[in-house]
Amino acid sequence: AAQGIDKRFADQPAAAAAVHEAVADAWEGWGDYDEAMRHSRRALDWWAMLEMPMPTARARRLQKLCGQARMAQQLESAENACESAVAIERTLPAGVSVGLLVEQAKLRFEQGRCAEMLE
Repeated sequence: AAQGIDKRFADQPAAAAAVHEAVADAWEGWGDYDEAMRHSRRALDWWAMLEMPMPTARARRLQKLCGQARMAQQLESAENACESAVAIERTLPAGVSVGLLVEQAKLRFEQGRCAEMLE
């Protein structure tokens, strides 16, 4: 499906990214986190081509990727996505969002590193 989306929307990067995001959300809802991750990554790739103007939107998609990877037990990928999202949100006036902190805490739990979130 990912290749079909990329081919169909090759000249419309924003549309390709949006479709990949929607498909990722559907796969996540069905519990297929590997497929969800594939589409989330493609959406991020398309947005990067456009130099996604909203850092908050990129951080949100990275947060979703973190959760998908965590649910797929791909904890290193989850860590990378979460850390990237945190790095973006630290540059924003509002700071790191509660939702991202919660996702990071879930990841730390899965990693057996709960105490780190209490420091």
